[in-house]
Amino acid sequence: MTVINGMKFNENEGALVADEQASTSHGRKYDTAEKLHDYSINGLILIVGGTGYSDILYDISEDKFRKWFDNYEGNANKSEITKNGPEHLINNFNMIMLEKKRELIDGHLISKYGLSEKDIQRGYRINENNERDPIHENVTREYFERIQNPEKNLLIRNSFLALTNCENNLNMYEISMDCAKPRIIADNYCSLGSGSDAADSELSSFFNDKTRAERWEGGIEKIDGIVALINATETASLKNVGVGGLPYIKILTNEKVITPSEYNTKLSTEIVKATKKGYLSEEFQNEAISTLLFDGKGFEGVEKEMQKQSKDSKEMNLMLRGYKTNGNK
Repeated sequence: MTVINGMKFNENEGALVADEQASTSHGRKYDTAEKLHDYSINGLILIVGGTGYSDILYDISEDKFRKWFDNYEGNANKSEITKNGPEHLINNFNMIMLEKKRELIDGHLISKYGLSEKDIQRGYRINENNERDPIHENVTREYFERIQNPEKNLLIRNSFLALTNCENNLNMYEISMDCAKPRIIADNYCSLGSGSDAADSELSSFFNDKTRAERWEGGIEKIDGIVALINATETASLKNVGVGGLPYIKILTNEKVITPSEYNTKLSTEIVKATKKGYLSEEFQNEAISTLLFDGKGFEGVEKEMQKQSKDSKEMNLMLRGYKTNGNK
């Protein structure tokens, strides 16, 4: 499946990090899925990351919602956008997702039984003679026990983690096919997907080391936060089937979205891994992450400095290529 990790650093900044392994409704898996999408209008930003079937998630986020958003952006005036706020975007995204759920269930029922969901819910269908034909109880039982149950019907086990901002107020939401309304996340972080157990353990440990004041009053240092998100995503990739590939990162800061390049993201991930193993200092790690992810400067100079700063560059490079090493702590 996937892992989507999100964190609120403070009232204005946060980020989502996702792996790139995906699966289709036919069971194929590949490491080329772009799971994070962003939408921006007059300083109002929405970033979403989806877990589930990639073709279904794409249809929701990049086809249906993108069309709605482009129409909204083109026709709404500035005061209307400010008045509606991020909740308007979240609620419409949720509505589109629930409509997709109904479409999936209806499609399955029509193809298998020639019945619509409405037919089953009312207990009969109207035949060509305009007469009522009762629905067999076995079909009704399958509908309630299997087709409508996300635990048994994988086609409707799809969710999004969303990050929004508006006027110094950053919020995180879970939008899921098994819930009628979006759920606002009260905590500083959230993890969704099949890799969420391993990722959540990492993120929980990160916040357990923070005082209450650090967690809620001063906010999390954004470099520390993004490192924790990368660490959690990497841990999920190592421990969970269906999670893998190079992470995707989107950072919301100063009313803009930063999407680091592929090579900057790859080197950042390697630096975080090498620091965790003790080959690099946290001071170098933090400077490098700031340069690569927040400043967007080229990776070549940072990579050269990484080799110089390493306590054992030869062993570090072996570790990054998958060889077993003891680390340098």
